[in-house]
Amino acid sequence: MITLDDSKWVKLAMIEFPLGSETDDELFRRLKAEVLAMGGTIREKDWAVGGSQEVITYAISLPQGEIEAISETYVGLSLRGEESVVSILLQRVLPNQANTQLTRTRKSALVIFDR
Repeated sequence: MITLDDSKWVKLAMIEFPLGSETDDELFRRLKAEVLAMGGTIREKDWAVGGSQEVITYAISLPQGEIEAISETYVGLSLRGEESVVSILLQRVLPNQANTQLTRTRKSALVIFDR
């Protein structure tokens, strides 16, 4: 039997926020430029196609943490990850929407770590 020590669990608010159209090249250039300006990196992580749907997942590594950008046909370009990291990048990519409600879809994740 496995027992878990509750003191080793941390609840993180995970969100996915749509930035705009997946065909908006300027939006993607702005996302990439802001990631680099923050001292981070962005790289293609995964590519999938199903029928007319294409999904490209990008891994974004920032000093504040790791998140993903997802470009999906007919859905758009979105940021997904821990809420505090997504919001920092979102404020830089879409500064006019900095006060926008962040959560269009909200998920929770539990992470185990050793203290």
